[in-house]
Amino acid sequence: MATNAWIFGIIIALLALSAIFAYQRWEEWLTAAIGVWVFISPWVLGAVSNARILWSSLVVGALLVILALWSSSLEHGSGAIVTRRLTREPKVRAE
Repeated sequence: MATNAWIFGIIIALLALSAIFAYQRWEEWLTAAIGVWVFISPWVLGAVSNARILWSSLVVGALLVILALWSSSLEHGSGAIVTRRLTREPKVRAE
């Protein structure tokens, strides 16, 4: 289980770093798939008897899936939010 955690932790960190520089929607789907693996890995690898490992895998896996799907639903790279903020005219107070 420790080797599994290290390998997938490094993969997730690399995916997060690559998303910072060049966002791709497939990265979020891959992260969600890894989240599913992390969630079910205690049963597949036979570590269900250890409560700490089980709960860590369940929480981290669920968070990975939820946050990856949420991030995938956002409009990355469109600049819609930034453009809206930059083009907003300043308020002028009547004196």
